[in-house]
Amino acid sequence: MSFGRALATVSGLTLLSRIGGFIRDSLTAVFLGAGMEADAFFVAQRLPNLFRSLFAEGAFSAAFVPLYTIEHERHGEEAAQRFAGQALMALLAFLLPFSILVMFWMPKLMLILAPGFEHDPQKFDLAVRFSTITFPYLALISVTALQTGVLNARGRFGPGAAAPIALNLVLIAGMLLAQFFGWDVALTLAWAVTVSGAVQCVWLAISCARARLAIPLLKPHFGEAVRKLFHRIGPGAVGAGAAQINLLVSTILASTLPTGAVSYLFYADRLNQLLWGSSA
Repeated sequence: MSFGRALATVSGLTLLSRIGGFIRDSLTAVFLGAGMEADAFFVAQRLPNLFRSLFAEGAFSAAFVPLYTIEHERHGEEAAQRFAGQALMALLAFLLPFSILVMFWMPKLMLILAPGFEHDPQKFDLAVRFSTITFPYLALISVTALQTGVLNARGRFGPGAAAPIALNLVLIAGMLLAQFFGWDVALTLAWAVTVSGAVQCVWLAISCARARLAIPLLKPHFGEAVRKLFHRIGPGAVGAGAAQINLLVSTILASTLPTGAVSYLFYADRLNQLLWGSSA
């Protein structure tokens, strides 16, 4: 794919994602508002998105794509795909136990993430429940980031750029279904976050298979290339962390304010991302 075509593809799909994100956030404001359930849901989104932004997307992709490209150029396609498979299994070997531990200790973590909720037991319990539901999104979107890296390294930019659109569509569909069937909107949105991660993961898996770049499932092996990958993730995560840490601190402070403060902070942040560009 030529540079101009790749730029047009990514830009066009990113624009569609921005539009979808604006519609999603507008509907969220209409259907969920800025009450207790909204505060709990937006805190539940913060934790997986924090780790996603730190590790799964920017830092991981920046470390993985060059190493994958080097493997492909030096040792051929089979070696490159083997490296991708080893990276996938190493990623899952870390993320699955990590996710289980975080979900198990979620009540303790909530005291750090939203300490102000401790004084409102109902809001605190909702935030713990929603966070436990949404946290598997981290593992799913991390696999998606790996699949996107493989496709991008081979000049296929469309599927990865289109994946965030699925997030918006699933959340929009969840809110509309909740309105139609009378479901709890916040609970439906929490499940929709995780479902959207699964949808993106499956979409990228199909895209890899169609491009004959399916990532093999191998026995975890921390070879030299995989060790280099994880050594490079750390500095990238530190570089990507400033904005996310600032937002996390803002969420912590907002949790100590009256009900609705976390929601107002979320909506303001979404407007900022719409205007200046950021991850959907």
